[in-house]
Amino acid sequence: MSMVFKITDYGTPQIVGLHFDQSGKNANMLQEPMSKIVIDMMRIEHDVFKSGGRRGGGSWKKLSPETVRRKGGDTRILRHTDALYASLTEPGAPFQILGITKYGLDFGTSRPWAFVHQYGSEGKVTPTGVTLRPDIPRRPFLKFIPSDYSRWNRWIAEYITKSLKEPTGAPE
Repeated sequence: MSMVFKITDYGTPQIVGLHFDQSGKNANMLQEPMSKIVIDMMRIEHDVFKSGGRRGGGSWKKLSPETVRRKGGDTRILRHTDALYASLTEPGAPFQILGITKYGLDFGTSRPWAFVHQYGSEGKVTPTGVTLRPDIPRRPFLKFIPSDYSRWNRWIAEYITKSLKEPTGAPE
């Protein structure tokens, strides 16, 4: 005498397929997590400026005595950076580079001298010893650290896979 147990599932493959299909659609429409990442980038930039560049190691180099004298005694680093700061912390600010697509984002600034502040520049002295342009040390203001990238990658992965965690609607 034989005994047979038969179990038939007529819904799970379709339900799983629908979840994977939605995950695929999410992977091709990343504006939601990209918008969240941009807001986080702006928060980070606020912290970098307010801390004098301390985020991610080391503060911005202090101004030279010559630079302080030339600026009339002003010791503030990146003094003329209100527009630079705003372009990196306020949505829609002048000089801001901000673009969010379904696949990624662009974030930065087109503020004049921003490149020089980020990367520094060598001074220029004439053969007779006249300084035409002083050395400008690196004072990086775009400072994203590995934990930022890990967090952003997690947000993207969570967004793409969120449909896999939603209830199936199948009876239990």
